[in-house]
Amino acid sequence: MRPVVTKLSSKVLRDLYALIRDGYFDNSETLPKEEDLAKILQVSRSVIRDVLKTMEQEGYVIRVKKKGTVINRRVFDIKFRMDIEYEFKDLLELARYQHSAEVLEMTQIEADEFLAEKLECAIGEKIYKVVKLVRANGLPVIYCEDFTIESSFKESLNNKNIFRLPVFDQLEKFAGERIDFKLTKLVPCITPPEIQKYLEDDGVMLMVEEIGFTNKLKPVLFANVYWRGDFFSFQTIRKRY
Repeated sequence: MRPVVTKLSSKVLRDLYALIRDGYFDNSETLPKEEDLAKILQVSRSVIRDVLKTMEQEGYVIRVKKKGTVINRRVFDIKFRMDIEYEFKDLLELARYQHSAEVLEMTQIEADEFLAEKLECAIGEKIYKVVKLVRANGLPVIYCEDFTIESSFKESLNNKNIFRLPVFDQLEKFAGERIDFKLTKLVPCITPPEIQKYLEDDGVMLMVEEIGFTNKLKPVLFANVYWRGDFFSFQTIRKRY
């Protein structure tokens, strides 16, 4: 079971990733002991323990008996991973890109048969549709369409700035819904004509269709995400248990 990731442990995880990527531990095959890492990062040992457990499960470190916590530099060399759920900004930050997100469209629509099936709601139910364009170092690289059920939110949302937030944050802050996992379908495709003008590319791309569920198995998000094929090259880590 993956440890619960708090805001503090999430920050420490990022800080430790950054230290490793920046070469802080290049003179050693292993990470320092827990108590030493706690001093370096100025947190408790229990936080360090949770962070190391997460890193081990994600393949970034390997615990070796009588040797310590070995840094898996082959995994750290991977730029983009498909097997870990990151917000767009986190994914790009980890790969050392400056990022920005622009809301292209925010509309209320009625669920058709397709959306009603994906979100398990009634046909005709009001849906928020939000279209975003994400840039990396100024280059348009992600085109995303998010669909959420209007009635999930505590009040009507008409402030475009709210939709600039990552969709996970929108749902947690304004709907009280936390996405626990996603079901993801990957479809290679040629950039659709209506998206070419935004991504400035007419080549092959990866279309990702996702449904986000709460821990009660309730679907609260449907998304179509188009990843620019000449920019992203995803890899996964397949561990043996």
